[in-house]
Amino acid sequence: IVGGCHVTALPGRTLEEFPVFDYAVYGEGEKTVIELMKFLQQSGISEPSDIAGLVWRDTEGNIHINEPREPLTSLELDILPYPDVKDYYNGPQALAGKNSSYTMFTSRGCPYNCAFCMQVMGRKVRRRSAENIIQEMEYAISHYGVHTFSFDDDIFLFDNQETRELLQLMIDRSLPKRIRWSGLTRANFVTPELINLVKEAGCFRLEMGCYLRSLNNFMGHCCQTYNVWAVFNYLLNSFLLRPRIKIGIKDSTTDIT
Repeated sequence: IVGGCHVTALPGRTLEEFPVFDYAVYGEGEKTVIELMKFLQQSGISEPSDIAGLVWRDTEGNIHINEPREPLTSLELDILPYPDVKDYYNGPQALAGKNSSYTMFTSRGCPYNCAFCMQVMGRKVRRRSAENIIQEMEYAISHYGVHTFSFDDDIFLFDNQETRELLQLMIDRSLPKRIRWSGLTRANFVTPELINLVKEAGCFRLEMGCYLRSLNNFMGHCCQTYNVWAVFNYLLNSFLLRPRIKIGIKDSTTDIT
């Protein structure tokens, strides 16, 4: 059984090119995997054709792609258990002090339609509650001794009430005194008010797409290049910055002015 971003991007082709796999789970797989396990434990049912989000191979080798699975809601994301990473943090590498950071996803989905992005989580953003996010952070601190968090959402820092609520809760729980964190934002979300809150909440590094001017036509609706680089330079005064630069795209040049 295989799943993940590669399968979601190329569901049928994955089984075609990798015959070692019997089943592929595309999209969000939590419910699909459970239904598949129940199917495999039963007898007398020959085909898993009713399991949404599944790609499978029949007895003659034909590949079938079932209908997509509906994405989980924000409420459903809140009740998912935390990732089971105890072996990673308690293993030999932990003794060498290499596991001081912890990766989290606080949301799924991105509302934008950038030309270069596959959008494997869909365009509807579903975010966990601020309290649920803080609880996982507290759990990671107490159980694994981590002091650096990396929020790997498609976009972590929106300029909206949900983001401000989460940042304020970090401050209220005194997390900036114990940890630091990083996350991704977009140039059009950067305002002085939001950045002040981000700094107070313990952010040490921001990531942001920085696009070459020659790609303006390719990018379409995305932020214009000069605005992105102006915001990037503004943020350099307060944070470590990790630019995300697309290279190797047709007609691109090295002109970043």
